[in-house]
Amino acid sequence: MKENKLAYAPEQIIATSGAKHAVFNAISTIVGKGDEVLIPAPYWGTYPELVRYCGGIPVILECNIKDNFRLVAKQISNAITEKTKALILNSPCNPTGVVYSREELESFAKIIVENDLYCITDEIYEHFIYSKEPKVSIASFPSMQERTMLVNGFSKAYCMTGWRIGYLAAPSDLAKEVVKMQGQTTHHPSNISQYGAMAALSGSFDFVMRQEFSERMHRMSEVLESIENIRFPKPEGAFYLFADVSAHYGKKTSDGTRISNSIEFCRALLDEQGVVIVPGVAFGNDSCVRFSFTASLPTISVAMPKFKEFIEGCE
Repeated sequence: MKENKLAYAPEQIIATSGAKHAVFNAISTIVGKGDEVLIPAPYWGTYPELVRYCGGIPVILECNIKDNFRLVAKQISNAITEKTKALILNSPCNPTGVVYSREELESFAKIIVENDLYCITDEIYEHFIYSKEPKVSIASFPSMQERTMLVNGFSKAYCMTGWRIGYLAAPSDLAKEVVKMQGQTTHHPSNISQYGAMAALSGSFDFVMRQEFSERMHRMSEVLESIENIRFPKPEGAFYLFADVSAHYGKKTSDGTRISNSIEFCRALLDEQGVVIVPGVAFGNDSCVRFSFTASLPTISVAMPKFKEFIEGCE
């Protein structure tokens, strides 16, 4: 946690079978029947589903493209009720690429503390930030570490996706409850994965992929900016681009198929051009689609012109 200037005792860190497992542990430890959990949208689809699984109520805070999909403090304040238990925050964000500034996080933290809420912060993309501003964890603000459950893992920055190794950093009282629950459910991630994670942490961290992903993101953005009626905020972090394509709903593809939503849009693109993107409805916004720039530059250089050709072929 030295990048975030946070100190935890060993018993406050719980190794999990991937970051999704850590998210499940965090939600299931603090959320009960009828508890409300604030979730900014667009969101990673797992968040609201796990809240529902635990008997809670997801309260979706809609973030609009005109605001570059950024949550503002007033939205949090306006949504808080006597049933509100926690805010789930994902920065850098999947799917929008939003990275919250120190000032924004500080405003969120003040509201969380004043209203005695918990915060679950998913920071799995923390090493994928394309600005010169240092990454800040909301747990680092006054009175926040004792009410924050921090999720992270090795699948993204260390390319260890199949190893299924993540972790949860939590206040001591909550960490004890997580350990009790995990000991009766999945126990612990495999020893092999844990040794792999130790080796990753012990090496020098020269994250060469950040520059590569930045170049891919700019190449993808250039093509999208050349297409009429496509709106998107340029990603500040993670490796996704979330674009509003709804201006093209109602049009027909070259084979006569009429597009009316993000699923139909993505299906038609796949059928006509063989290009795969993800419908925005999966992230709580049916006006958009999600691109990933984990593909290589040569692949992006082929796929993006195909996307443009698809759009221009719709009438």
